[in-house]
Amino acid sequence: MGGGNASDVADYLHDGSAVEGWWNPVTDPPAGQVASNLYNPDGSVDKTQANKLAFLQQWNPDDPASYNPDADSTQRWWVEKLAAEQQIDHFEAFSNSPPWFMTKSGYVSGGINPARGENLLPEAEAKFAAYMKHSVELLEQGSGIEVDTINPFNEPNSGYWGTDINTATGKPPTTYTQKQEGALIYPAAQDRVTKLLAAELAESNTTTGAVISAMDETDPSRFMTNWHGYSQQAKDAVGQLNVHTYGTNDRRRVRDLAKSTDKPLWMSEVGGFWTGNPALGDSTSGWDRSNITNGLGIAGRIVNDLRELEPDAWVFWQPVEDTYKRKRQTRAGAPSTSISTATTRAVRASPTAASMTAHPRNRPSARS
Repeated sequence: MGGGNASDVADYLHDGSAVEGWWNPVTDPPAGQVASNLYNPDGSVDKTQANKLAFLQQWNPDDPASYNPDADSTQRWWVEKLAAEQQIDHFEAFSNSPPWFMTKSGYVSGGINPARGENLLPEAEAKFAAYMKHSVELLEQGSGIEVDTINPFNEPNSGYWGTDINTATGKPPTTYTQKQEGALIYPAAQDRVTKLLAAELAESNTTTGAVISAMDETDPSRFMTNWHGYSQQAKDAVGQLNVHTYGTNDRRRVRDLAKSTDKPLWMSEVGGFWTGNPALGDSTSGWDRSNITNGLGIAGRIVNDLRELEPDAWVFWQPVEDTYKRKRQTRAGAPSTSISTATTRAVRASPTAASMTAHPRNRPSARS
């Protein structure tokens, strides 16, 4: 579920990485409040973003008028297409970042570099939990699907997410693009948001049957650090464990946790690149269409994840590769796709293997 940036912020994220938020800008002040420059007649936000907190205060997550049911059409095209073709047996809605007006920096790509830091405003936590629930309900109603799991985090304790600022303009530079939506949300805040989301989902008027999954951390070690920061109430509220394997230490600890708590475990995202041998003329950038190294690397990751982590599902970051973007971002090239496909076929032949899923992460609203 997208966060979306303020309307005065020019595009600055990687192609396909800016996700439309489901929130509606409020064009009129609440009854009895004097009009300000917060909302222009066209709904745009004051260019200085100085009124961010006023926006947050006035935005009511329980008012249907606070949402745009037609938002996120690019992602919903994928969701509805795959659902119509009955290719999906599990939908998961997740958030890379809260909406911009719920963040400390005012940007959905993270805190301001180089300090970065936690980016979810404490006073926005309850509204963020409500935003996640109501956005999922809108997605279900508008696209005719049922979401199985809902995750308010993505790599929340990784240290990755930050926003570059052009000191001359006070805004992100447009001469180059930055990563994607992302927000650092540390374990104590994860705990609070998880409990708030659980309370939202438990309300009698809730229409979604989704359960909480958490917390899509970058690697098993960080996952365990986060988990140990949760209260028992938050742990009990989590219905599915999600972890990434960009790092591979402590896979067995997460496996044992899933078994001891009797919770489903997903390896919910991984990708990457494996460089070849420069002495043989191989590329060291990671993007090499003629080298098998990337394919062997991802195949090894699949096998070792299944062996040590024993997930119920293994989700590949990106099954369809964009040549233009791969050249610009030096991600793994075509060989990884073809060999992971072959590995998937081999794993599916095993009666004890996890479900393996290609995740079109650029960028539908639900893992599939």
